[in-house]
Amino acid sequence: MMHSASSFAHWHFQVPNLIFIAMIYLLLLRLLLLPALAPDNIVMRLVRAATAPVFKPVAFLTPRAVPNAIVILLVIAWLLVLRILLAFGATAAGVRPALS
Repeated sequence: MMHSASSFAHWHFQVPNLIFIAMIYLLLLRLLLLPALAPDNIVMRLVRAATAPVFKPVAFLTPRAVPNAIVILLVIAWLLVLRILLAFGATAAGVRPALS
């Protein structure tokens, strides 16, 4: 069992990692809701607003001919790459919690 003090010892790794995971899940939700809900639905608008900070930069760099569903998959791929780089960087710096 971990002590409460050691639970927060790696917050600088855990917080960005949790943000990346939350954004990936929100993007998956957006992808699933895309064909089911109208664009002006309140749930869809909230999900779009929550994912806009990561969606808009990738959409800006992606050609307009690419459908939004593919752009969402590209954003998820980039977030997974960032999670891997975060894990490698934290491991190299010695600030990642040990696997046990």
